[in-house]
Order: sequence, then structure tokens, then C-alpha cells
Amino acid sequence: MIQEDETEILIVGGGLGGIAAAVSACRLGRKVIVTEPTDWIGGQRTPPTVPPHADPRDGGPGCSQTHRGEG
Repeated sequence: MIQEDETEILIVGGGLGGIAAAVSACRLGRKVIVTEPTDWIGGQRTPPTVPPHADPRDGGPGCSQTHRGEG
């Protein structure tokens, strides 16, 4: 199934650089879509201790206000 969306900025990759760019663009009022081929964000900075079935975006301990949509 193909999903179509319109956006001002498309960021390919949810690593540190991609997420930083997305946050900056959102703070400037831009509509942003981030694509990530894996099931989590963080790129190489995602700790190897995160189990493959866990979602580091779940809002648990260590989740920033920005990840929760509060920043």
C-alpha cells in the first residue's frame, strides 16, 4: 500500500542529523516528514541494549520532551 502525503521538507534518515534537522524545521513552522528504514530513530547512537522489539519512542525514561511532542 502506498501512502501519499504532502510536505515542505522530507528528511531521509532518522539518525541524529535527521532528527536535529526535523526539530529545527518544525520549530520554524515547516511541515516535515522523516523517513527511517528501521523501526527506531537514533541511527548509530541507538544503544545496543535496546531490544529489537522495543520502541525507544515509547515515551519511557530518557524520552525527551521533544520526542513526546512537548518541546
